[in-house]
Amino acid sequence: MTTVALPPTGLRSQEAPDPDPIHEYEPPVYLPDKPQQADPAAPAVRLEKYAPAPEEPEQPPTGTPDQPAPEAEARAQQVRAEAEKAAAEAERQRLSNRRAAMRLEAEEAAHAAKMAKLTAEREAAERAAAEEKAAAEAAQEQVLEEAEEKAKAEQKWKWGALGIYVAGAVVSLPLQLLAFYDPEKKFLLMAPVFLEGLALVLSFGANAAVSAGKTVWPYRVGVMAAAGIAAAVNLVHGFDDPKIGVGAGTIGALTSIGGPIVWTAYEHGRARRLDGVPTRRERIAAERAAAREEAVAAMEAERAKAEEEARAEAKRVEETKKEQAATAAAKAAEQDQLRRDKEREAQHPEVWAVAVARRTATGAAAVTEQIWAAAWEVVHGTKEVGVTAEIRAKMLAARAAMQEAGKGAEETANAQVESQMPRRDPDAEDGRRHNGGTPPRRRPGDSPPYVAGVGKVSSATTAKRASRRTARSGRR
Repeated sequence: MTTVALPPTGLRSQEAPDPDPIHEYEPPVYLPDKPQQADPAAPAVRLEKYAPAPEEPEQPPTGTPDQPAPEAEARAQQVRAEAEKAAAEAERQRLSNRRAAMRLEAEEAAHAAKMAKLTAEREAAERAAAEEKAAAEAAQEQVLEEAEEKAKAEQKWKWGALGIYVAGAVVSLPLQLLAFYDPEKKFLLMAPVFLEGLALVLSFGANAAVSAGKTVWPYRVGVMAAAGIAAAVNLVHGFDDPKIGVGAGTIGALTSIGGPIVWTAYEHGRARRLDGVPTRRERIAAERAAAREEAVAAMEAERAKAEEEARAEAKRVEETKKEQAATAAAKAAEQDQLRRDKEREAQHPEVWAVAVARRTATGAAAVTEQIWAAAWEVVHGTKEVGVTAEIRAKMLAARAAMQEAGKGAEETANAQVESQMPRRDPDAEDGRRHNGGTPPRRRPGDSPPYVAGVGKVSSATTAKRASRRTARSGRR
């Protein structure tokens, strides 16, 4: 292929202005080797005003119009590889980011669930603590109220008993003074005072003995003896003295003994309370509580016994199932062993004889897979059970036939098409790079001439471009 020199400037179009040689440069038009005459009817076109460049020394071609240069192709492959690598790295990074985001979401969800669970547990614990505290406060308040009520009742009982004692002394003491009154023996008036005082002092002694945890009964005996004597004095005086009368004497006797009896009853209850002796009511309540506890314990024991029996039954059923499964598996294995032994003995008698000999020699219960493989190797020379010399020969023959059948396809699988340019020497070796050689050097005249009229079409295209540029310049 050669570059045609441009015609003189007189042949240029008069309508198209001279373009800028730098910015309006058009590539040269490749024409056939045979010069052609210009067509007078063709429109005038702008031609290159530069003279043809001198012919440069021949260089090894780096490519063809249809095939890029090796450097450009390598560079393009490198760019594609880098692009693919970048795309793969971007995809890997995207997947990594996605996995990290999913892990973060899962961790956040797990953390939220954990915090919700902890919050619920804390709130439940706080509610339980508040309820327990409220119950304890209510119980404490109830205990305090009961203690306060008991203290009030105790005070009432104490002062009531003391009041009865004083009232009885006030009624009985004057009657006793009348009974002991004698103008000649006025000193006998101290006798009633002594009796009432003795009963009162002994009552105080009984109170002290109760508080100190000592024996109380001697004091009580003394109190009741003094009160009895005072009551007898009032009663006899009522019968003997008509002025006093039986009624007044009886009243005096009752008041003399009633006050000490009431006070002694108060001291007796106080002593039992201090000694920790429960009352009848407390004993009944304790017996009922013990009965309830025994009932609850019996129910718990029955429930535990039922659960234990249920667990034992479930364990027994599970063991029975395991035993049945093991028995079924052993039976199936025995039947499978019998089937294999029968088939091996019938199909491979030689191998079976060797296997039986090895089994009896080793003391094995049956012909195992290891014994059978060893016997097969003894007879056929291979540990691959099921493969004999005949089978291996057939396999190798079939493999060789397959390779022979595919040889032609393998030779033409990557066949190259013929070169675009015909060879100068038909008998010469194909020098294309992909056909096992080095590419030939291109020289002028290697390519056949292109289609006639290409130059005219190119000139017409150039003229049209120039006219459009001129019109655009005029509009500006």
